[in-house]
Amino acid sequence: MKELYRKHCLFHGDIYNIVMFVVVPIVIVLLHIWMQSLIDVLNVSNLAVLLMLVGMYADYYSFNGLTAKDYPLGIFKNSIKGRDAIKWALVADQVRRFIQITFIYIVCNVITMNMKPITFTSSDWLLTLVCILYVYASTTTIIIIGRNITTFAAYTGLSGILMSISGVIVSLALFYRYCQGEADPMNWLPIVFVLAVFSTGVMIKYTLYRYDRSFMEEKHHDK
Repeated sequence: MKELYRKHCLFHGDIYNIVMFVVVPIVIVLLHIWMQSLIDVLNVSNLAVLLMLVGMYADYYSFNGLTAKDYPLGIFKNSIKGRDAIKWALVADQVRRFIQITFIYIVCNVITMNMKPITFTSSDWLLTLVCILYVYASTTTIIIIGRNITTFAAYTGLSGILMSISGVIVSLALFYRYCQGEADPMNWLPIVFVLAVFSTGVMIKYTLYRYDRSFMEEKHHDK
């Protein structure tokens, strides 16, 4: 685990980790408390949008541009362990993302149960699990695309559109229909699970493909 954490720090420093591991969870929980005080239903969909927003912008300040054509991979390409270093840095970040999303959702659910006269059913917890996997898969998919972009304006514009689409899906197609008794989280579970696994695999394979491709592009440029 210590080695995985070291790999995770290859693309960002201690300040980033303090913000992501300490500041961000506190801010999200406080926002959840405020939003939950305004509504009488579960706050899982608003929380999903908020977590996707944080994940999208957080990645810009760590891995942004990693798969772009002009990303400076020199320090990795000059080491025989460069490819593995990138691979395990990605794995570490995905592990961090999943744990953080899960932790925040559980804490926020506990807060909701203490703020409102709500008894969580097994279906409510299943809905939470679906939302966790959905947020994880959506964020991963968005950053796969976003890491090809290096400018903040373009990154924000495209990622914002994709996040908005994901937010509408989780809010209307899942949560709203769940509140109406029309959506069964069990039917969503295998779908979001497959999406979570698939998006992670694609992200790692695509990044390594771009890394390998950069050697050929460099040779072509030299010619």
